[in-house]
Amino acid sequence: MSKKAVKQSTIVFIIGGITLVLSVMMVFLSMKVENYYDEVLSVREKQMECRELGNDLSDASRLLTDQVREYVQFGNKSNYENYWKEANEVKTMESIVTRLKELDITQDELSCLEQVMKVSDELTKMEKAAMDAVEDNDFDKARHLVFDEQYGQKVQELETHIDEFLEKMNDRLDSEVAKENDKLNRCINFII
Repeated sequence: MSKKAVKQSTIVFIIGGITLVLSVMMVFLSMKVENYYDEVLSVREKQMECRELGNDLSDASRLLTDQVREYVQFGNKSNYENYWKEANEVKTMESIVTRLKELDITQDELSCLEQVMKVSDELTKMEKAAMDAVEDNDFDKARHLVFDEQYGQKVQELETHIDEFLEKMNDRLDSEVAKENDKLNRCINFII
């Protein structure tokens, strides 16, 4: 009987050991799943913030164009003040670029943003000349400066650089999200 008791105790010991190992593995894998899940959430939050900032960048550019065009058409000082408040105080575009840099955009994406800022500076010079023309009561010149083909091409160039930036950034972020989701799914599938 003692041999049978030893065999049963050995089996119970082995089963206990296996249960302990499986329990430790489940705890470890659960911690990995939680870690991967947190990474997925982090990457998705970054993706959402970057997309929002990209859209805000486009909106900020349109705001300046709209304000200067309304000012040269109607001479409303509030448009003039809104333009210069945005350009000199609020500086939405600059703060967006700063935040995007903090979010570790790639060098390629940064190059697109640098082009955006370069064209924006060129537009600002044209817009300032138009507003100066309004101050000199030369409304025809002012309107010509912000409604002619050259200005339109610069606005289109700016929008093209913004779209290029958004496309590159969105492609990269989609890839990062997919990569993190894949890690999470592999870990969950391993557990199952």
